[in-house]
Amino acid sequence: MKRLGGVASETFSSIKVVIAFGGEEIERRKMEKCIQETERIGKRQQIIFGTMMSLTKMAVFMYYTYTFFLGGIFMMNGNINSKTDVEYSSEDIISILIAFITGFISLVAALPNV
Repeated sequence: MKRLGGVASETFSSIKVVIAFGGEEIERRKMEKCIQETERIGKRQQIIFGTMMSLTKMAVFMYYTYTFFLGGIFMMNGNINSKTDVEYSSEDIISILIAFITGFISLVAALPNV
């Protein structure tokens, strides 16, 4: 992208010289080559960004699924919550969900620093 801007700036700043010596075709080819390179890089970045976003969304939905699945099993089996000495309830499941989401957000926030 930087290179494309440099070629355009160079061409426009010396437009009189380009026209005087008939260099329009050369400048057009140079510009076309830069545009194709920029487009190729942009497409690759879009694919990478889309993949990363889909993996992030998949992880979030997997956390939701895991939390509700495990919470449902705990509630159906009548497991006892070790902190309150009472059977697991829907409030406990929501607390676990919030804890998982908080942990996931912390991991995602730390990821760029790794």
